[in-house]
Amino acid sequence: MSGTIRVVAVSIAILLGNVGHVPAQESSNRVSALVEQCKTDQRNCEEYLLGVWDSAIMLQELNNYSTVVFCPTAGPTGDQLRLAFNAWAKDADPEVLEKSPRVVGVILAEKHAFPCAKRP
Repeated sequence: MSGTIRVVAVSIAILLGNVGHVPAQESSNRVSALVEQCKTDQRNCEEYLLGVWDSAIMLQELNNYSTVVFCPTAGPTGDQLRLAFNAWAKDADPEVLEKSPRVVGVILAEKHAFPCAKRP
């Protein structure tokens, strides 16, 4: 494993290890806050969603797709990602919406919207 991939892998492990440990005063970083932002500030919402998408694709590529979060398609637009996120959020677990960092909700929504084909 190259040094860059190790740094990325450690960063992800740290991030995932801290999921659910965000202090209560940081409620603006929760999934529910992003859901509200996507209703009122579509441009910034879409920019955030595209940033998470680009980051996940980059991490998959750096890792030679040994860990796949979701399968890339021909670059979704911000509008497509926002609509997919909103659709996912309607049926999402309320605990995920209220307690998880917004990046977790975005990854779950993108994974749901862009699933990988199952291998036979």
